[in-house]
Amino acid sequence: MKILFIYILSFLSLSQSLILTSTNLYNINELYKHYQLHKAEFNDNVYDFLDEHFGIDRQSHADNHGHSDHENLPFKECQFHTHNHNLALPNLDFDFKLIFKHYKPELNVAYIKHFDSAELSKILQPPRMI
Repeated sequence: MKILFIYILSFLSLSQSLILTSTNLYNINELYKHYQLHKAEFNDNVYDFLDEHFGIDRQSHADNHGHSDHENLPFKECQFHTHNHNLALPNLDFDFKLIFKHYKPELNVAYIKHFDSAELSKILQPPRMI
């Protein structure tokens, strides 16, 4: 699921960077039909067709031929978006000087020996080398 989400976001990012909107994708069929028209009437190849409609010859082609299909072709709009994101953090100098007061606790210890540890001292001895 995580991988699918990553692929979807990657595709959306790529398509938006290439200016592939849903309207442009919908109108690609119109581009193909218009190319077939140019191929039949003017015997244009793909390079000439794209140059006439999206290149330097765009204005002269629109003035000379005046097709009504030119409004429906995709990628006609020109969108430039610039986003500048600046994060400015002020110079933060914190003085973390903590003042510790020295408290001397009173010793209030009452210990009473309830058993004799003489028996335990025989058992709890470190191992000896024999």
